[in-house]
Amino acid sequence: MEPYPQEVNRRLVSTLSDLHFVSMAQSTEYLLHEGALPNHVFITGNSIMDSILDTVRQKRNSLYKYISPDDINAYKMVLVTSHKKANWGEPLKDLSLSLIDLSQAYPDIQFAFPLKFDSDVRDTVTEILKNKERIHLLDPMPYEAFVEAMARSYLIITDSDCIAEEGLALRKPVLLFQKKNGQKGYHLAGGVKQIGLKRAGIVEETSRLIEAPNASKNLFAEFSISGDGHAAERIVQAIKYYFGHAERPIDYQPKFQGQTEVVSTSKNIEVNATAMR
Repeated sequence: MEPYPQEVNRRLVSTLSDLHFVSMAQSTEYLLHEGALPNHVFITGNSIMDSILDTVRQKRNSLYKYISPDDINAYKMVLVTSHKKANWGEPLKDLSLSLIDLSQAYPDIQFAFPLKFDSDVRDTVTEILKNKERIHLLDPMPYEAFVEAMARSYLIITDSDCIAEEGLALRKPVLLFQKKNGQKGYHLAGGVKQIGLKRAGIVEETSRLIEAPNASKNLFAEFSISGDGHAAERIVQAIKYYFGHAERPIDYQPKFQGQTEVVSTSKNIEVNATAMR
């Protein structure tokens, strides 16, 4: 069962739960198939988006503890992360070498690269990138500082699906350092592009965005598939509704540009349940 053990834990908790809060409509289908009651499933959006957007609004300038204010203000920043074990070894070497290529080609760009406390990661990256100009090798940062790094970034290079989703919420272009497979659903929302694991591809795709400042604007749809920063409010209202103290919250639904109508997903759930019988 993949991913293990996350999916096992998710199914166990779902079986024991009376209320289900999901980030998007597609997730309701899985729960209904597993026997959840339609009226007990609420589409709230992702509560992580609440945290990210709230952290950005606070503007605490905590990133200055890790990168000099002079550097932050003097250069456009590209945030880089890589933690997946499948990318250790040659892919991580190619990523590191591509950053040297890019820093030499674009003197107005700097790179922030937080590294895991793992010798397989740190030794590989440090050997190639230590003391390279405008490449900041950092220890793992606290949540607030990392969110600020995402928010300040011109673009993000990462092998993390979660960071890709968070980058979309902040309307940052994300280059996904993963083997190309075309299976990630949120790529349809724009803003994320798989670039493979090879040095040449990383340089080519990053260069394209650096050299065309307006290109990234065309990557984004006019909605976030993950949430709008109000998931927690919907969850609180849903709990009150369950106990008879509030109206059912209107489920989160991504709005396309120009869309004004929001349809209650309680009806959508009934339709989905019928279709699955």
